[in-house]
Amino acid sequence: MQSIQAIRRALDVLEILAREPDVPQPLGEIAAQAELNAATCARILQTLVAAGYVEQVAPRKGYLLGPMAYALGARGPYRKDLVRAAEPLLTALAQAVQETVLLAALRRGRRVLLCQVEGDQTVQVRSDRLQCYDPYQSATGRLLLAYLPEEELEEFLRQQGLPGAAWPEANTEADLREALARIAEAGHLIRVTEAHVVGIAYPVWSRNTVVAALGLYLPEHRFAGAHRERILSAMADTADTLSARVSVSRLA
Repeated sequence: MQSIQAIRRALDVLEILAREPDVPQPLGEIAAQAELNAATCARILQTLVAAGYVEQVAPRKGYLLGPMAYALGARGPYRKDLVRAAEPLLTALAQAVQETVLLAALRRGRRVLLCQVEGDQTVQVRSDRLQCYDPYQSATGRLLLAYLPEEELEEFLRQQGLPGAAWPEANTEADLREALARIAEAGHLIRVTEAHVVGIAYPVWSRNTVVAALGLYLPEHRFAGAHRERILSAMADTADTLSARVSVSRLA
């Protein structure tokens, strides 16, 4: 019975956050609405944050629904078709280049991981480092922003603001727009972080719209020579194949 009660309490917390999904809710307010003491509510929130169903905006600002909550709520055949079409292609790509690959999309201003396949290399990029939800902080997130329609980009900037420390080279709106234009013009993005992790992203199209980003992450020392060229060629081919399959699925 205790486990059932814990599940009920967690669902109550999620329902409270879902009422105003764009407004961070402080711990005290969530606890009051759920009729829980603060300590119990904090433990529930910590569990949900760790699982990705809740996001802590800042220690004092409160909590929002996390990407996993939105992924569960995604309905309709399109997203299912996208993941279904992507999984065998990502598996083949990961096996071919022996690196970690993933598919990401934007959801309510956040980068959401749709699926991921680990490579076979002994040294891998840690999976938890791929779980960043701020689009500014990842290659796939930046690429997705680069292809947003103008109206959606303006709304994103109103809601999320400029990247700040997450992307120092794009710290004004003019610099950000210029950087995004360069990404869109190049047709893909290669980003090297201060931690010496290389992130590579290619767009996945559905007719005239970018609906997802194909990503690959690896340690910088491995991204060189023939392996580099093999990765870029395989990613471009995989993105093209997935785009063709998604477009056909949308027309069916």
